[in-house]
Amino acid sequence: MFAIWGLTAQIIMISIAFPTACLAASAVATLVIFGIDPATLGASTWPQIVHLSFVILSMTLGAVVTSFWPAMIAATVTEGFKLRSLLAYLITGAVVGLVRVMPVTAAVSGEAMPLDTAAAQLSIACGAIGGLVYWAIAGRSAGRWLELPWFEERRWR
Repeated sequence: MFAIWGLTAQIIMISIAFPTACLAASAVATLVIFGIDPATLGASTWPQIVHLSFVILSMTLGAVVTSFWPAMIAATVTEGFKLRSLLAYLITGAVVGLVRVMPVTAAVSGEAMPLDTAAAQLSIACGAIGGLVYWAIAGRSAGRWLELPWFEERRWR
C-alpha cells in the first residue's frame, strides 16, 4: 500500500474520531453538569432520555465548533511526530480542553477575565476523555502512513 492511500485512510479515521470524541466528552459533561448518575439512567422515562439526548447533541455541536482548530493542530502534531501512546492523547486532549475554556478573545483585547476553575476542571477532564476516544479510533495508527513508500519502485529488466 502506498502512503497516499494510508494518508487518505488516516484522514477518514480522523474525521470519524474527532466528532466521536466530542460526543463522548459532551456526554460526560452533560452528566456532570446535570448531576445525573449513569446507573440511574435505566430508570429514566423516554421524554427524559430524549431531552438528555438533545442536550448532549447540542453540546457536541458546540464542542465540535469551538475545539476544531485546537484539535486539528493537536492531530497534526501527533501525526507528524508519530505519537501513538495513550498518555500523549490524554495530554493533548486535556490541552485542547484547556484551550477551549480559556477566554482567548478577552486576553487578546487586554481585558483580564477570571477563569472559572470548576469549568476549567470539567473542560480539561472532558478533553482528556475526548483524547482517549480519539486515540481508540485514530490515534493508535498515527503516522503509520509516513512509513509507507510514496511511489512504486520501478525495476528495469
